[in-house]
Amino acid sequence: MNTILTHIFNEINDIPFSEPVFIYTGVGASAYINNNNNNNNNNLPLEDYHQFPPFLQDLKNSIPNLHLFIILIDPFQESPPYMVNDKRLNKIETELFNPEITQYYLNRNLYINLYTYKKSVFCEPQEPISYGVDITDNLRNLNNFAIQNNITTLYHEFTGRNNAILAEYFDKEIGNHLNHIIYGFSARENHGCKFDLTHFSSYFPYKLCFNSNNKQRVFIKLFNIFYYINQLNQNENQEQKQNENDIINELENQYNEYPSSTHEMINSQKQQVIKTIKKELKDNTLTLLRLISRLNSGNEQRENINTEYFLTNLPELERKEAISLYNDLNYNKLFDYLLDYYSNNIEIIIKIKRLDLTGREIMRFITNDQNIYNWYKNIDYFF
Repeated sequence: MNTILTHIFNEINDIPFSEPVFIYTGVGASAYINNNNNNNNNNLPLEDYHQFPPFLQDLKNSIPNLHLFIILIDPFQESPPYMVNDKRLNKIETELFNPEITQYYLNRNLYINLYTYKKSVFCEPQEPISYGVDITDNLRNLNNFAIQNNITTLYHEFTGRNNAILAEYFDKEIGNHLNHIIYGFSARENHGCKFDLTHFSSYFPYKLCFNSNNKQRVFIKLFNIFYYINQLNQNENQEQKQNENDIINELENQYNEYPSSTHEMINSQKQQVIKTIKKELKDNTLTLLRLISRLNSGNEQRENINTEYFLTNLPELERKEAISLYNDLNYNKLFDYLLDYYSNNIEIIIKIKRLDLTGREIMRFITNDQNIYNWYKNIDYFF
């Protein structure tokens, strides 16, 4: 992975500042069809085109001088990838890559570069893969390069792992650059392996940003609701909180910055964030908190719990702390620990909807009912 990124960075350094650059990374992007030179009978539907999502295809058609670098990561990546024959890319023989791991394709006239990396990968907040490669530092290098050089990047996993966990891990580091460094389509909704890439939630409103001094690259800015959420989350003290209204007003004013045809996409991102958090609360969070509450009251026995899947929706560090409390039979503290963790997600809805409550207060209200099965109804009371 490091070799691929180094090669991409070197290529980008030779591209004029007047031409924008986009790096797309798709993990688990194998097409899983019979891919050969005559593939007319094996056309991949656009909604499943993980290797070259429709959003990127439209972006490339709209900006002809866009330089697009695509990295496909999958131990079962077909050779050549479906995209190579579909877009008539040419294979370049080079000594830079180990042929067992990577391949390099190039079409200089279209400014499309494609790389494949045939490995299983994971990052620090995800559960480690014993036979996989940790690419955390690689992604951090990619983020930093994008920040320093006005590059737009989009990373998405089609593996079934939750893209939100990885996105949240990098949020603070990326900070004010979340409008051109994106982790996850569809406002980070947990789609699993398969979703419709032609749906408008899989598109981003975008605009070209020019620099008057011509000493920085023209770059593509994407509307990303988490750009604003991250700014709001940084307002931890009272003095900073007075800036929250300015940030929220700026969010509302984004309609004027992007074409009217994209306003539905902006609204979709806002509603998608609320929908995703609410669904996560009902499907996973309350189920887990209910289980811990039953353990604490003696109405549930540890031997009935499948520990292999217990707490798998938490990032790695939080999962270790939670498992430690669970192993110590400290259910009260575990419940409180998870309540604090999940309250942070509620804060996002509070800020979007401008509610005069804290996430902790809402989670306490939801889970205070003696009848743990009423907790689900309490969610609807607020959202």
